Amino acid sequence: MKVCFLWQAFDVLGRVEAYLKLLKSEGLSLPVLAARHEELHREIKDCTADALQKGQALISQLASCSSRVTGVREIMGCIRRRVEHLTEQCSAHKEFALKRQQLTASVEGHLREAAIYSLFLKVEMSIQKISTVLFNAMDIGSSLSESEKILSKYLELDKQAKETSHELEAAAKLLTEKHDFELDELASLSSKAKWLEEELNILGQSINSRSQVLQTYVAFLKSSEEVEKQCQGLKEFYQTDILRNEEGGAEAKHWSDSVEKQWQLFLKRSFLTHDLGLEFLNLINMQLNDEVQYIIKESEELNGKGAPVKEKSQQLKDLIHFHQNQKQRIRDYEDILYKIIQFHQVREELGRLFKSRELEFPEQTEEMNDAHNAQVLLRRSRAKQAHIDHLHKLALSLGVDVISSVQQPNCSNISAKNLQQQLDMLEGDCLTWRAQAEDHERALTRSLEFCITRDEISELKESFKEIKKKFNNLKFNYTKKNEKARNLKALKYQIQQVDMYAEKLQALKRKMEKVENKTSFLNYPNNKENILLEAMRDLQKHVDEFDKVVTDYRKNLDLTEHLQELIEECHFWYEDASATVVRVGKYSAECKTKAAVEILHQQFNKFITPAVPQQEERIQEISDLAQRLYGDVSFKIPIDSPLNTFLVNLADSRAWQALRVLTMPAYTGKRFKIRAKVNNRE
Repeated sequence: MKVCFLWQAFDVLGRVEAYLKLLKSEGLSLPVLAARHEELHREIKDCTADALQKGQALISQLASCSSRVTGVREIMGCIRRRVEHLTEQCSAHKEFALKRQQLTASVEGHLREAAIYSLFLKVEMSIQKISTVLFNAMDIGSSLSESEKILSKYLELDKQAKETSHELEAAAKLLTEKHDFELDELASLSSKAKWLEEELNILGQSINSRSQVLQTYVAFLKSSEEVEKQCQGLKEFYQTDILRNEEGGAEAKHWSDSVEKQWQLFLKRSFLTHDLGLEFLNLINMQLNDEVQYIIKESEELNGKGAPVKEKSQQLKDLIHFHQNQKQRIRDYEDILYKIIQFHQVREELGRLFKSRELEFPEQTEEMNDAHNAQVLLRRSRAKQAHIDHLHKLALSLGVDVISSVQQPNCSNISAKNLQQQLDMLEGDCLTWRAQAEDHERALTRSLEFCITRDEISELKESFKEIKKKFNNLKFNYTKKNEKARNLKALKYQIQQVDMYAEKLQALKRKMEKVENKTSFLNYPNNKENILLEAMRDLQKHVDEFDKVVTDYRKNLDLTEHLQELIEECHFWYEDASATVVRVGKYSAECKTKAAVEILHQQFNKFITPAVPQQEERIQEISDLAQRLYGDVSFKIPIDSPLNTFLVNLADSRAWQALRVLTMPAYTGKRFKIRAKVNNRE
C-alpha cells in the first residue's frame, strides 16, 4: 500500500516551518507579516486536509488489526501535531485583525466624543442667540401688520428653540450610549446637558407666553376690524331704512330679514371681540405679575446671600406695596366689571324675551279639550316663568352687588344712578309679565282640571258599563242553566258573585262621590261646570237604577235559596215519615187484637203526629214563597223545578194518604188540605 501522499504533506509542512524561521529573521512589519502568515496558514490547511482525508479513507479499507493501519494512524497523528504547532506560529494575521478592530473602535469613540462636544457647543450658541433676541424685547405693534410681523418672529424663535431641543436630546442620547468617558468627564457633560435643558425650558416658556399674548392681540385686532366693517354696513342700512319702509313690498321685507341676520352676526362678533380683549388684558396682567414676583424672588435670594442691596431695599418695599395695592384695585374693578357685564347680558336676555314671541301667551286657552295638551302648555308656562324669575333674581342680585361695590371709597369715580334706573325699569317689566303669566297659568289650570274631571267621569262611565255588562252576562249564564245545575251550591256561588258586583258598584259610587265633591268646589272655565254636573247626574241615574236591579236580584236569590232549603227539609221529613208509615202499616198487619193496634196507634201519634203541624207550616211557607217568586203556582212553576217535583211527589204519595188517615183523629174538626195543580193533576 502506498502512503506517499502522507510524506508529501510532511514535506510541505517542513517547507512552511523553514519559511516561518526565515520570516522571523527578516523583521518584517506587522501588515506584511500578517499577509505572509495568512498565505502559509491557507497552504497548511489545503495540503493537510487532503492528506488526512485520504489517510482516513485508507484506514477504512484496511483491517482494523493490520500493522499497516497502526502505522498510518501514527503518521496522521504526527501530521496533526505539526499542523497545530505551525498554526500557533502563524498568528500574525489574527493579531493584525485585532489591532485594526481596536483602532477602528478608538476612532469611532473619538468621533462620537467630537460629535457630543459639537452638539453641546451648537446648542449653547443657539441658546445665546435666542436669549439675545428675547432680551431685546419686541413690543406689540400699533397696527395689525406690525403685530403679525412680530408674531412671525416669535414663531420663528419657537421653531429654533424646538430644533435646538432636538439637538440637545441627540447629544444626551450619544452621551448615554458612550461608556468610554472618565467619571469626572461624564459628570461634567451630564451637568452641562441638564443646565442647557433648563435654559431651553426657560426660553421656551418665555417664547410661548409672548406668542400667546401676540396671537390673542392679533386675533383681537382682526375681530375689531370685522366689527368695524359690520357696524359701518349697519349704519348705511339704517340711513336708508326709512325709504325702503315707505316703498314696502316683498323686497323690503327680504332686506329687513337680511339686516336682522347681519345684526345677529354683529352682536356675536362684538361679544367675541370683547372676550378677546379681556383675554389679552388678562395675559398682560399675568405677565406683569410674574415679572414682579420674579424681581421679589431675586431680591429675597440676594438678601439671603448677603448681597449689597440695602440702598434700594426701601424702593423695593415701596414697589412691592404699590404692586399689591394695584393688584387689589385691579381685582376690585375686574369684579365690578364682570358683574356689570353679567348684569347687562341678563338684562338684554330679559328684554329680548319680553319683546320676542317666546313669552307670548296663546289665546283661547280655556277652550282646550285635551288634557295632554293643557298639561304640556302648563308645564311650558311654568318653565318660562321659572326661567324669567331666575333671570330676574340674577339681574337683581348682580345690580345690588354692583351698587354696593361702587359705593366703596376706592370706587368713587363710578356712578350707580343709571344702573338703579335700569333695575327699576326691569322690575316693572317683570311685574307686568308675571301678572300676565299668573293669569295664563290659572286659565290653563282650570282647563286642565276640567279635562281631567271630564276624563275621570268618562272612565267612571266605562267602568259602570263594564260592571253592568258582566253582571248581565252572569244573570244570563245562570238563567241558561237547567234546574238540575241550579242546585243549592250553584245558587250560593251565584249569590257570592252578585255580592262581588255589588261591592264593585259601591266602590264605583265612592269614586263618583269624590268626583262630585271635587266638581262642586272647583272653578271651571266658561260655565263648563254644568256640562260636568249634567254628565254626573246622568251617570248617577243609571247607577241608581242598576243598583236597584242588583238589589232586587240579590233578594230574589235569597228567597230562592230559602225556598230550596225548605224544600230539602220537607223532602228529608217526607222520606223519614214515609218510611215510618210503611213500617207502621207492616206492623199493623201483624197485629192480632184491637188492643195491639191501639198501642201501635198511640206510639205512632207520640212520634209522628207532633211533627205534622210543623211540616204543614213549612209547606204553607213554601207555597207563599212560590207565590212570591213565581206568582200563580198553578201556571208559573217550571215543570222541572224542585218545587214542582216536591208537590207531585207529595200529591201522589200513598204514604202521605195513609199518614192522613192515621192522624185524622188528632185533627177532627180542622181543615188540612194541600191543593196544587201540576201537570193537569190536582
